[in-house]
Amino acid sequence: EHDGLWWLFMTQATAGQSINEHLYLYWADTPLGPYTPHAGDPVKSGLRGSRPAGALFRRDNKLYRPAQDCSRVYGGAVILHRVETLTKTRFCEVEEGRIAPAGHAEARRVHTLNVGDGVRVMDALRWIAK
Repeated sequence: EHDGLWWLFMTQATAGQSINEHLYLYWADTPLGPYTPHAGDPVKSGLRGSRPAGALFRRDNKLYRPAQDCSRVYGGAVILHRVETLTKTRFCEVEEGRIAPAGHAEARRVHTLNVGDGVRVMDALRWIAK
Protein backbone atom coordinates (compact mmCIF):
# COMPACT_ATOMS: atom_id res chain seq x y z
CA GLU A 1 0.00 0.00 0.00
CA HIS A 2 1.28 3.46 -0.87
CA ASP A 3 -0.62 6.76 -0.65
CA GLY A 4 -3.99 5.04 -0.34
CA LEU A 5 -3.55 2.69 -3.32
CA TRP A 6 -2.47 -0.95 -3.53
CA TRP A 7 0.30 -1.77 -5.99
CA LEU A 8 1.55 -4.86 -7.83
CA PHE A 9 5.04 -4.80 -9.32
CA MET A 10 5.68 -7.57 -11.85
CA THR A 11 7.38 -8.77 -14.96
CA GLN A 12 5.57 -10.72 -17.64
CA ALA A 13 6.59 -12.87 -20.56
CA THR A 14 6.14 -11.31 -23.97
CA ALA A 15 6.97 -12.80 -27.36
CA GLY A 16 10.67 -12.56 -28.15
CA GLN A 17 11.68 -10.97 -24.83
CA SER A 18 13.01 -12.22 -21.52
CA ILE A 19 10.60 -12.42 -18.58
CA ASN A 20 13.19 -10.35 -16.68
CA GLU A 21 13.23 -7.46 -19.15
CA HIS A 22 10.26 -5.17 -18.38
CA LEU A 23 8.69 -3.91 -15.13
CA TYR A 24 4.92 -3.43 -15.11
CA LEU A 25 2.80 -1.81 -12.40
CA TYR A 26 -0.84 -2.31 -11.52
CA TRP A 27 -2.84 -0.35 -8.94
CA ALA A 28 -6.15 -0.80 -7.10
CA ASP A 29 -8.19 0.88 -4.39
CA THR A 30 -8.24 -2.31 -2.29
CA PRO A 31 -5.87 -5.29 -2.04
CA LEU A 32 -8.59 -7.44 -3.64
CA GLY A 33 -8.71 -5.30 -6.80
CA PRO A 34 -9.72 -4.92 -9.48
CA TYR A 35 -6.23 -3.88 -10.61
CA THR A 36 -5.63 -1.35 -13.37
CA PRO A 37 -2.45 -1.22 -15.50
CA HIS A 38 -0.19 1.77 -14.89
CA ALA A 39 -0.45 4.49 -17.55
CA GLY A 40 3.29 4.26 -18.29
CA ASP A 41 3.66 0.47 -18.62
CA PRO A 42 6.22 -0.85 -18.93
CA VAL A 43 7.63 1.62 -16.42
CA LYS A 44 11.16 0.24 -16.72
CA SER A 45 13.01 -1.82 -19.31
CA GLY A 46 16.31 -3.67 -19.22
CA LEU A 47 17.74 -6.77 -17.59
CA ARG A 48 19.44 -4.69 -14.89
CA GLY A 49 16.84 -3.84 -12.28
CA SER A 50 13.45 -4.57 -13.84
CA ARG A 51 12.67 -7.92 -12.19
CA PRO A 52 11.35 -7.51 -8.61
CA ALA A 53 13.46 -9.04 -5.83
CA GLY A 54 11.18 -8.69 -2.82
CA ALA A 55 8.51 -6.48 -1.34
CA LEU A 56 8.89 -2.72 -1.27
CA PHE A 57 9.82 -1.40 2.16
CA ARG A 58 10.17 1.88 4.04
CA ARG A 59 13.29 3.09 5.77
CA ASP A 60 13.72 6.60 7.21
CA ASN A 61 10.36 7.52 5.66
CA LYS A 62 11.60 6.62 2.16
CA LEU A 63 10.23 3.87 -0.08
CA TYR A 64 12.66 1.28 -1.50
CA ARG A 65 12.25 -1.36 -4.20
CA PRO A 66 14.62 -4.35 -4.36
CA ALA A 67 15.22 -5.58 -7.91
CA GLN A 68 17.33 -8.28 -9.53
CA ASP A 69 20.29 -7.58 -11.75
CA CYS A 70 19.84 -10.23 -14.46
CA SER A 71 22.18 -8.54 -16.96
CA ARG A 72 24.85 -11.25 -16.65
CA VAL A 73 22.97 -14.07 -14.95
CA TYR A 74 19.66 -14.57 -13.14
CA GLY A 75 20.27 -13.58 -9.53
CA GLY A 76 23.55 -11.82 -10.27
CA ALA A 77 22.84 -9.16 -7.62
CA VAL A 78 20.05 -7.29 -5.85
CA ILE A 79 19.80 -3.59 -6.64
CA LEU A 80 18.12 -1.27 -4.14
CA HIS A 81 16.11 1.55 -5.71
CA ARG A 82 14.68 4.52 -3.83
CA VAL A 83 11.22 5.22 -5.25
CA GLU A 84 10.86 8.96 -5.82
CA THR A 85 7.46 9.02 -7.56
CA LEU A 86 4.67 6.43 -7.54
CA THR A 87 1.31 7.58 -8.87
CA LYS A 88 -1.27 6.20 -11.31
CA THR A 89 0.51 8.03 -14.14
CA ARG A 90 4.15 8.41 -13.05
CA PHE A 91 6.91 6.18 -11.70
CA CYS A 92 10.47 7.24 -10.98
CA GLU A 93 13.19 5.50 -8.97
CA VAL A 94 16.91 6.02 -8.33
CA GLU A 95 19.48 3.30 -7.71
CA GLU A 96 20.87 3.59 -4.19
CA GLY A 97 22.83 0.39 -3.64
CA ARG A 98 23.75 -3.07 -4.79
CA ILE A 99 24.14 -6.38 -2.97
CA ALA A 100 26.29 -8.83 -4.90
CA PRO A 101 27.68 -12.23 -3.91
CA ALA A 102 31.26 -11.25 -4.87
CA GLY A 103 33.59 -11.69 -1.94
CA HIS A 104 31.40 -14.26 -0.21
CA ALA A 105 33.02 -17.68 -0.42
CA GLU A 106 29.82 -19.73 -0.61
CA ALA A 107 27.18 -17.41 -2.07
CA ARG A 108 27.03 -17.47 -5.88
CA ARG A 109 23.79 -15.60 -6.60
CA VAL A 110 21.32 -13.47 -4.66
CA HIS A 111 17.64 -13.34 -5.56
CA THR A 112 15.47 -11.71 -2.92
CA LEU A 113 15.62 -9.19 -0.10
CA ASN A 114 12.68 -8.64 2.25
CA VAL A 115 12.72 -6.18 5.14
CA GLY A 116 10.18 -5.73 7.91
CA ASP A 117 9.78 -5.29 11.66
CA GLY A 118 13.53 -5.19 12.28
CA VAL A 119 14.19 -8.36 10.30
CA ARG A 120 16.03 -8.66 6.97
CA VAL A 121 15.83 -11.87 4.97
CA MET A 122 17.90 -12.61 1.88
CA ASP A 123 17.62 -15.55 -0.51
CA ALA A 124 20.93 -16.71 -1.97
CA LEU A 125 22.22 -19.63 -4.00
CA ARG A 126 25.34 -21.52 -3.06
CA TRP A 127 27.08 -24.60 -4.34
CA ILE A 128 28.04 -27.37 -1.94
CA ALA A 129 30.76 -29.85 -2.87
CA LYS A 130 29.73 -33.50 -2.63
